[in-house]
Formats: sequence, C-alpha cells, structure tokens
Amino acid sequence: MEESKKPEVIDLADSGVTCDMLPEFSIKLSSTVFGLLEDETPFLCGGNDGLGDCFMFDKVTGGFNPIATRLLEGRFWAAAAVINNGKTLFVTGGTNGDVLRVNSTEYVTPFQETVKGPDLPVKMDQHCIVNIDDRTLLFMGGTIPNGGFSLASVRVSFSCLTFMNSKLNSFQTWFFDIEDEVFTPGPDMLSPRAGFGCAKFTTSDEREVVVAAGELFDKVDSEFLFLDEPDTWHRGPDLPLEDNQSAKMVPSPDGKGVVYIGGLNNKNLYELRCVAIGDDDCQWTKMEQELQFPRDDFAVFYIPNDYVHCRHS
Repeated sequence: MEESKKPEVIDLADSGVTCDMLPEFSIKLSSTVFGLLEDETPFLCGGNDGLGDCFMFDKVTGGFNPIATRLLEGRFWAAAAVINNGKTLFVTGGTNGDVLRVNSTEYVTPFQETVKGPDLPVKMDQHCIVNIDDRTLLFMGGTIPNGGFSLASVRVSFSCLTFMNSKLNSFQTWFFDIEDEVFTPGPDMLSPRAGFGCAKFTTSDEREVVVAAGELFDKVDSEFLFLDEPDTWHRGPDLPLEDNQSAKMVPSPDGKGVVYIGGLNNKNLYELRCVAIGDDDCQWTKMEQELQFPRDDFAVFYIPNDYVHCRHS
C-alpha cells in the first residue's frame, strides 16, 4: 500500500479524449473512502494509517482542499456510500490508527458535526457497498473475525511499523435499511472476497444486477446478484488477468455495464457487458484507456465534464 498525491482523469466514454491533470493533494493518500454529493462535488475522508481528515473538491482551483469536518474515528480500508439525498457520506468499518478492525459507522456531512451511526453486525474492513435504492444498501465481503470465510495471512508495512495480520475473508452480505438503521443478512457470495470491486448495472434486457469481482489475494472470478431475485449469487466470467489486488469498479458511463480499474501491478481497465445473463452472455473486454501507473487501495469516482479540461488527442 503506497500513498500517492497524484490524481488523474480518464474519459471512460471516449478513448480519444485526453484530460488535464488535477492539482496534487496536499498529502499522500491511500485507502480513503469517497462519494459524489448532491451538487456533484467529490468528497473524501480517512485513509493512510488512520487519517481522520476530509477533503472536498474545489471547482475554482480544480483540486481537493481539507475542510474542518472530520471523522469521529480515523480509519483506512473502510467502505462508504452516499445517502440522505446526496448530502451525507455513510462511512463504515475499516481499520483504525491502532491497527484494529472496527465495527463503528458515522454519518459525515460537509461543514456539519459528524454523527455516530449504528454499529455493523461484525467488525469488518476491505468490504464493498452498493446503493440498491434510496433506502437500501448492500454490504459485501471484507475481512471479519468469524463466520463464512477463508483464512489467509498478509504482511502489511507502514513506514516504521510492520506487522502480521490474519485476514478472514468473508462470503457474507448484509442489506442495510437506511431509514430504520437495521441490518438484515443477505445471501452468501460464492467466493470469499476482500479488497475487491463492486457496482450495480442494468443489462440490455433491463435487469438490475450487482456484480462483485476480484479479491485481495489474486482472485479473478466474478459473480452476479439479480435484484429481482436477491436470494442467490450466480457465477460470472473471469477477469482477463493473471492476478489482481485491490482494484476498483464503477458503472459504465451509460449504466449498461461496469468498468474494472487498476489493482496492484495493473494499469489496465476492463469493461463488462451483458446481452442478458448467462454463461456466454457476459464478457470482459480490455479498454483502450489505461492508468498512468498501477494503483491499488485508491479512490475512483465520476466528476462532471466541466470540472476538468479535456480535448480530443
């Protein structure tokens, strides 16, 4: 996990477009959580070895500036979702500055006091969240203390600190009712996953689907959950990669697929498209766009076209 100060902008809809670099961050960041708020403003919090700071995008300067709003508990390897009609970032789980996995959550609204949220059912980090609708979130996987997982061990280094941390990668999923603050167990995934990508998209036959792909320890398979049949995960096509760690995923620009971005030792982008859903109806395709350098444990999100200057190459 190596921190970076350099953001970059890629046009996912047109490989012939080149965009200007954004200004560097004031500090190096990794493992942060993020969201695009109601006014389409990117908002970041946490990261590194337990950072509590938050940053907002400034359209005037074209960069990210620290703001007074902070997390109640600094954390990295957390996951977050935008809720409350785009006003609030719901920050969940992660690992704190004492290198302890946590089950706490918090509601973070820029320029307002941060509010403690409900505890997660279990302590978890490196999990993934998708907004199902305005009221429901789906929590998936991560590393947790017990129940439905496979055992692995990973050596993690931070500047002056090196430790061994046993990781129990989870199959588990949870539906979260935003209004009632209630967690309900969801269907177990087919594979245990942590540090993976997830996103929601719509197939050509108008079925809404959640896809989870990749994993912290070089897993390259994918799986689907149909939201009209939310009881069982279905196997998807493998990513065209030999290994993978801590990549990210976003919906395709038209919402009809997903884009899998980066990961350890990987600069490439891959798009998943589905004619329908079946063994031969979905496939990953390598895109012409690529990152300037490999990234893992990074943040990725859409920004409005007028936030950055882009041109055809």
